[in-house]
Amino acid sequence: MSSFRKLKIESLIRRVVSETIAYRLEDPRVEPLATTITRVEISRDKQQAKVYIHVRGNDAAQRRTLSALRHAGGMLQRTVAQELNMRHCPRLCFDGDVAAQRAQATNELLARNRQKYPHLFEENGERADEGHNMPPESADTGENSEEPKI
Repeated sequence: MSSFRKLKIESLIRRVVSETIAYRLEDPRVEPLATTITRVEISRDKQQAKVYIHVRGNDAAQRRTLSALRHAGGMLQRTVAQELNMRHCPRLCFDGDVAAQRAQATNELLARNRQKYPHLFEENGERADEGHNMPPESADTGENSEEPKI
């Protein structure tokens, strides 16, 4: 399968599942505004599609949402099959996105550090004790610049 076709199928699955969660899924365990489909990975044989989700909130909310999506898998599968123009629709598997959780934890740590040490940060993200102006010798204006040595 060409990579373009694979990306197109993954993108279509992601769009259909997102729209279905937002507008058609009526499960109280799923909060559509807090649930994000981060990525979809389809297997080489197109038999299985892994749908990675991220739920803003705690781990209990993510487990609850994953359980609800797995329970509604048949309806989501049917909706995706209607949109895809393929002979066989890939089987959907839902999983939590660990990368999104790590990014959220990193952002929370950065926010805490900015609150704890405000004197180290400015609005543009640079340290307050570092100079803003670069010396004219190091500015890359195209004049007097040398080729990098490799």
